[in-house]
Amino acid sequence: MSFSYIPVIVTFNRKDKLITAIQSVLDQTIKPQKVVIVDNHSDDGTQDLVRKNYQDEIENGLIDYHYLPENIGGSGGFSKGVKYASKYETDYIAVSDDDAFYRKDYFEKISDAAKENPSVKAFQGVAYDSNVDKISIQGKKIINWNSLDSENIKMQKQDIYADLATFVGFVFTKEIVSKVGYPVDNFFIWNDDAEYSLRMRNITKILQVKNAIVDHAGTQRVGGTLTPIWKTYYGFRNKIVLRKKYSKSKLAAQSINVFLLVRQIAAAMLKSSYKGKRRAYIKAFIDGFKDAQKGKMGKNKKYMPQQGY
Repeated sequence: MSFSYIPVIVTFNRKDKLITAIQSVLDQTIKPQKVVIVDNHSDDGTQDLVRKNYQDEIENGLIDYHYLPENIGGSGGFSKGVKYASKYETDYIAVSDDDAFYRKDYFEKISDAAKENPSVKAFQGVAYDSNVDKISIQGKKIINWNSLDSENIKMQKQDIYADLATFVGFVFTKEIVSKVGYPVDNFFIWNDDAEYSLRMRNITKILQVKNAIVDHAGTQRVGGTLTPIWKTYYGFRNKIVLRKKYSKSKLAAQSINVFLLVRQIAAAMLKSSYKGKRRAYIKAFIDGFKDAQKGKMGKNKKYMPQQGY
């Protein structure tokens, strides 16, 4: 059985990492049918560097490069990328950021898993994080369907199913896209992969393939402990929206959302790690809560990245 696939890479202002990411898919033991790149209006010379390094591949159609007129965030980029990839004849679509570097046999391992599990339509490998020198499963199990709290899945001797995948080497059939649609385009960044996973779970299991490895460093923290303020806003806002939509109990979800807002404000006021930044973080939590309640989604110009995602 053949295995055709199109990897989608979303990028913003990380040109050197992007080149490594592109090369990692071109070097696969099973070659990609096409590579779709969605550039979120990078202004660091990304477009010039890609064209310098891959002009032939762009001209012959192997690389389908899209430079967007504005930065619409990771969620907007993934939504457009899956839409672009869906125009082509292919079996599978894969999604990743520009800092995810596939090991050479990644898609070969995914192909093997697909052949062994014909009823499964979505797959993800494991990630090696150089910051901690550790391989870990990308997916998570939901442990509370009211709060949507989840926990990391521990490595097993065999492949294992997950409730939530991440957009780091997530591979799914083009057929399933026709049923669940594209990723949400209005989260800007974070939790869009969780939302897409929850839609997919109604149709297919998500299999974590332990021998398929992607090199991907973890999230950078402010001072080693805090998530950057702009990411804090989107992460908090979007998780509230997820609970409102997918929680088994809407009343419980709303109560949990209010409780978490109070808890986060208290943490920002009391924990030493927030010193010097307390007001900014408290404002981000409150803004995220208010905007989620109002259904105010998409890009918030008060919370924008200065560098790459």
